Amino acid sequence: MRQSDLYNAIATVMGTPEAAEAERAPLVTRHMLREMHTGHRARLLLAEDNPVNQKVAVRMLEKLGYRVDVAQNGLEALEALARNRYAAVLMDVQMPEMDGYEATAEIRRREHEAALAGRGKSLNTPIIAMTANAMQGDREKALTAGMDDYLAKPVLTNEQNYGVIATEPGESVEETIHLDGETDDWGRRTGGPEGLGDVVNWATDRILGQGLGAEEREYEDFDLSVSHDEAYLYLLLEKREGEWRFPDEELNVGFGTLPGGSETADKAKGVGFPEGGIQNLLQIKSAEDSHLWINSAYDPHTWLYGKKLDYMPDPTIEEDPQAGVFLPWKLALNRPLVLPQSKRKIPFEDYEVGLMRPGVTDPSDPSFDSLADWYAEGDVLEVRIPWTMLGYTDPSTLRVWDYPYEAEGIEAVKADRLRVYPTLRNPGQTSQEEVDPLGYSWRGWDQPTYHERKKESYGTMREAFDTYDRVATPPR
Repeated sequence: MRQSDLYNAIATVMGTPEAAEAERAPLVTRHMLREMHTGHRARLLLAEDNPVNQKVAVRMLEKLGYRVDVAQNGLEALEALARNRYAAVLMDVQMPEMDGYEATAEIRRREHEAALAGRGKSLNTPIIAMTANAMQGDREKALTAGMDDYLAKPVLTNEQNYGVIATEPGESVEETIHLDGETDDWGRRTGGPEGLGDVVNWATDRILGQGLGAEEREYEDFDLSVSHDEAYLYLLLEKREGEWRFPDEELNVGFGTLPGGSETADKAKGVGFPEGGIQNLLQIKSAEDSHLWINSAYDPHTWLYGKKLDYMPDPTIEEDPQAGVFLPWKLALNRPLVLPQSKRKIPFEDYEVGLMRPGVTDPSDPSFDSLADWYAEGDVLEVRIPWTMLGYTDPSTLRVWDYPYEAEGIEAVKADRLRVYPTLRNPGQTSQEEVDPLGYSWRGWDQPTYHERKKESYGTMREAFDTYDRVATPPR
């Protein structure tokens, strides 16, 4: 969903003049909206249970000029509506305790009773359904439940939707860790203040837990540093002697968030992961053979599509989290389906997202690769891993999903720290070794920081539009 779709949906259900002009309006950008509607302070209610989605939606709506109250579920939404009047409600359809459909039905029932009792004018609060799983028939279901409009998440600006603006973590590009073989970006996190003028800000950030630092530990073959931002966990491994020599050596890094994880792994024979075990295992062997593996008992993909829905033809299912069975990290591509015209059967398909790709992530580098996961140059090895692939449902509050087979679903639980187990081995080595973990934790955050970067396609699109303008505009 584009940001303009969000604005137009709100404008439509509120009956504002802007909606009537939407078709004749020029392309709407967030900059235009900011200028046009800074004085508009209508009050909205956002019913959303996911903390990350709450923060993103509130920030975007406030940029559009609205005041926003947040309800964690349908029951809280009903309580808020009993206390206040809102210009519109943005209602997530899937929430605990009471979902969006039930909440909407109850809102409409109360409004109908109030109208029959003659308590003032008939009130019909505009309600916009929001869901991350847009399926055929969802819009009709939302309208049938009494909602006024329907939008699919996530919300994107026009620029992001068309792929010309990248939204990246950190207040600026200088604050972002790039995989490029250089360590100056790490130095800004592990070092002291930049001059006397920065002492107060540097000390204040660290006292309040707001500064992004790094945890460091020395190992036999390398020094390890761990840091993070709102999008990734980062690893820096600096070789003590010589350079990184893949595929002549093999790096294994275990990650543990919950107790009761596996202290062994079939992918890393001989390596022990004490003090809680692991749920994920990173292996870097070569440019073509590097993977992030997931503990079978912790794998939501196989639990959902292999056991619960029975879509996978021959899934590997091991429900014991200490069994040491690790699977490729996969996501579903499509459900089994039958094409309506040809009646052709399409089987369930998935793909491996845990295949770790080498490359440079510095946008100023000619070899920039936004999809890269690791990069080694000389004695420096850098890795970045998306939070979700380490089991985090909300890194801002240090929450991960629990073992799905034991919880019989995907349930978020608190993880006070992340255990990181790194070890360097020779290919095929099976001798016994126990790895002491580095414990990494952080204070979380209330608002994600980000900056926007113009992609290469921005210049391409601009040149194309300039050419179009010259052709379309006749000379005088």
